Amino acid sequence: MNHLLTLAILLPAIGSLAVFSRFIGARASGVVCAVAAAPALLLGLFASTMEHDVAWMLLGATFGVDPVSRIFLIFTGALWMACGLYSASTMRSDPRRSAYFFFFLLSMTGNFGLLLARDVGAFYCFFALMTFAAYGLVVHERGAGPRRAGRVYIVMSILGELLLLAGLIFAVAAGAGIDMADFASGVAAAPNQELITALLFFGLGVKAGAIPVHVWLPLAHPVAPTPASAVLSGAMIKAGLFGWIVMLPLGWSPAPAIAPLVVTLGLLGAFGAAIYGALQRDPKTILAYSSVSQMSVMVVAIGAGLMAPDRWPLILGALAIYACSHGFAKGALFLGVAVAKQAAGRDMLRRMTMMGLALAALTIAGAPPLGGAIAKKSLKAAAAGPESPSGDALALLIPLTAIMTTVVLGKFILVMAGAMRTNEGKSAVRLSPWMAAPWLTLTLGAAAAAWLIAPPTEPMTDAPQPTIPSLSAGDALAALWPIALGVLVLAITMRLARSLPKAPAAPAGDLLSLYTLASRATVAAGRRTRLPGPARWKLDFVPLVLDSIEQSRRGETLTNIERAMKTWPVAGAVFVMIVITLAAMIIL
Repeated sequence: MNHLLTLAILLPAIGSLAVFSRFIGARASGVVCAVAAAPALLLGLFASTMEHDVAWMLLGATFGVDPVSRIFLIFTGALWMACGLYSASTMRSDPRRSAYFFFFLLSMTGNFGLLLARDVGAFYCFFALMTFAAYGLVVHERGAGPRRAGRVYIVMSILGELLLLAGLIFAVAAGAGIDMADFASGVAAAPNQELITALLFFGLGVKAGAIPVHVWLPLAHPVAPTPASAVLSGAMIKAGLFGWIVMLPLGWSPAPAIAPLVVTLGLLGAFGAAIYGALQRDPKTILAYSSVSQMSVMVVAIGAGLMAPDRWPLILGALAIYACSHGFAKGALFLGVAVAKQAAGRDMLRRMTMMGLALAALTIAGAPPLGGAIAKKSLKAAAAGPESPSGDALALLIPLTAIMTTVVLGKFILVMAGAMRTNEGKSAVRLSPWMAAPWLTLTLGAAAAAWLIAPPTEPMTDAPQPTIPSLSAGDALAALWPIALGVLVLAITMRLARSLPKAPAAPAGDLLSLYTLASRATVAAGRRTRLPGPARWKLDFVPLVLDSIEQSRRGETLTNIERAMKTWPVAGAVFVMIVITLAAMIIL
């Protein structure tokens, strides 16, 4: 299994270079992605708890598998594999497909690496690799929309990295150590535990789509290629959740100052994102806000764990089922957006596509006996308790969010049905199996996610773990009435909307407008402020450099060099040389 552990990280990294070969086309690149994801999926399915020291790395590192990372590896590995194969069809005619697969595989490397990392340094490095490699996926389509989304994404990502790094530095300085197994207990014992917890929560929360640092997500999902959106929402967004689980002092000590804030932000996100998403018209934007809403439910569960450490072992098991079910379902919904465009040409394909989308949506809404219903019942039962004040909030939140989830995903289904009617006769008559097979696999995986991962083969902690709960008739009724009410609310809302003048769609990014206004006001105030001292505090080096370039043969030499460096063959060759040089320095 040690070799499989190494391959889970090395294969995606090697594959990111192999896709530049002229002998590897789109379908071969998709196969490379699937093969690269296979070791991680196999580790999730069959590996037992293990650790492996990698001494040949520059500062050394430890990688391994534990029961928590196993569950994340199952749905994360399946998502990356399915989306890689799916990309073989959607990226076939894209002139920049090599760049797409390069960033796709680098993001995969970072995602698997952080799940397998057993020390803080390796976790942070792979988390940063995944974060910045995903920027290439966000801006892949070019144009004004992707550029704006890319700017917001990179600014928020850097903010998150800084907060995360600050939290890690404070924690290690307080004696938490760098071993992931002892890190959370070290944070719990730190004198500045609340500060460290807040920094880690918001630093990882940027990736997890937590309110109020979620604003990149509804901008990035609509502009990224469809399979990239699927892994962003299904797999990479869960990296933040995984970081919370392994780094926050959950199960060790309460955090009375930060826990109520976490629960409050989760409640605001669960309802606010669902309502705002229902006002959108782009299907991928609707799904993005649905992801923010569902992740906010998990934020409330994290807050419950921070309030009542004794309930955390049960919350952890339920949270793992919830994350797995949501990951599969959201990946299926995103892939279904492009499948629907291809399937609009035939009645049978159109009906099958709508049935698949409805199945994935019902899984997220919590319809029994699908995995979502089991996850929500487990989560509600785990958080409840006399010493868990947030347990009652979570018990009330789950049926209410089921209503809002039904509304927002029902709006998504209606938008997709309208788009399929519009594209009827314009789309392909035949649906590519490279698209259909991954989409169907994720759809079925969403329905069966709870049985796929629970009960765990070994306990995630020393405390008793929840098993798959049986759904009685009362449980089924309790899960169905919020969905029925959500359908009724959606029907009434759509009926009223038809009788009113058509209003412009709410802008994606919501709080981003407020952040932009605040930033501009701060800059304007700074410009109006007169500081003592010299009139000029900056040295204008840029004009000097430009003048020197102009004097040097009008910059023709440097311009030619820059133009050559921008081509992928040259840039790829330089990158390979740098990697080989660094590898030689590390090993020798």
